[in-house]
Amino acid sequence: MSVRRRLIDALLGLGLGRRDPLLVLYRRQRLWRASSRRAQLGIVLGKPWRAVRDAGAFVRARGDGVKALHGAGRLRQLAEFSWLSFRHSVLPSSSAAQWAFAVHRPRKWDAWMSAPHCTLLLSELADRSDRDLREVISDKGTFSSWAAGKGLPAVPILARFANGAVEGESLEAAAARLPDDDLFAKPTRLTWGVGAARWLHAGDRTWTAEDGSRVGAHAIVAQLCDASKRDPFILQRALRSHASLAPLAPRALCTIRCITFLDAAGEPRLIGGALRLPIGQMIVDNVSSGGMFAGIDPETGRLTRGFRVRPDRLFEQVTAGPDGSTLLEGFPVEQWPAARALALAAQRAAAPLPSIGWDIGLAAEGPILIEANIGWSGLTILLTAEIPLSETGFPEAFMHHWRATERRRTALPTT
Repeated sequence: MSVRRRLIDALLGLGLGRRDPLLVLYRRQRLWRASSRRAQLGIVLGKPWRAVRDAGAFVRARGDGVKALHGAGRLRQLAEFSWLSFRHSVLPSSSAAQWAFAVHRPRKWDAWMSAPHCTLLLSELADRSDRDLREVISDKGTFSSWAAGKGLPAVPILARFANGAVEGESLEAAAARLPDDDLFAKPTRLTWGVGAARWLHAGDRTWTAEDGSRVGAHAIVAQLCDASKRDPFILQRALRSHASLAPLAPRALCTIRCITFLDAAGEPRLIGGALRLPIGQMIVDNVSSGGMFAGIDPETGRLTRGFRVRPDRLFEQVTAGPDGSTLLEGFPVEQWPAARALALAAQRAAAPLPSIGWDIGLAAEGPILIEANIGWSGLTILLTAEIPLSETGFPEAFMHHWRATERRRTALPTT
């Protein structure tokens, strides 16, 4: 192969289809979405410069931490991250650092799905498959109703808030309806646990807020009305983790991230699952909020290797849970069989959407659906299992659905 052809392949991903079709598609989609030919040319010609620029920025910010964790010096990091960005469209990140320097296996970068890949490819395919359904299950305000309509367990919504008011009723009526139970509120448009709030029931129609103050039902509803001037909110019961998880999460709900997809025959399949654990006083278990996570062996339901998010946002492998003493590896997740079955049932119910990341709460009453994520990040699963997506069957299924939706779109009559 000529030097010219190799350079074109490196820039555009041409000729790599049999190795990593998702990379090829990602690069081509980026080019097609450019606003002009000039913008497309800028994407191609500017790629080497951007690769070195992004690598340098990451090494300056977190190079010392990466060296302490993985023993890779700054020059090695700069070279590695520049090449990964240039050749594989992998932007420097905490997960990329973990994968680059701690995972040793051939072809490990095949079918890598970082945040930009997920946003572009998964969102586009979902829109092409069923845009209306995608919007329904992606919206925290409508997800639980969709799940209930499909016979799937989900957390009911007690009240909705938007534009400074309770939807469909007065503030006083909503306050009077609050159950004598723990309460949890979250914005419907934000992610990563941002804006979430919790109140623990203290008896006599009062609740304890996160700052330790005692508040009544009227104050809770008024607070959410005020917050909804910025973002819509929903209010639900705050679930507690199953008793078997008390050593790992005594204070907040544990959730499993399960990623599923439909194969070429339309049957739901599981990529994997990972348990997310809140640390300290956290009321959410989002990894982006500083939590901990551990992989789940899909056959045994026992935890595998675990990681925590350091203050510098790098991933550090850990052996013990948030309490510092409970060993993660080998810990049995008793609800795993039921959670896995729920994820597969939800994927079947969500057809024709081809792939979804489900957040499943391991509650005292059993596994329950919390949210559905179209642009899922599978890094908690891939990092703990050290398996690239190319070995899961997902890329082949994705390309099958992509081509099928492409045929449907071109077959539509024009007006």
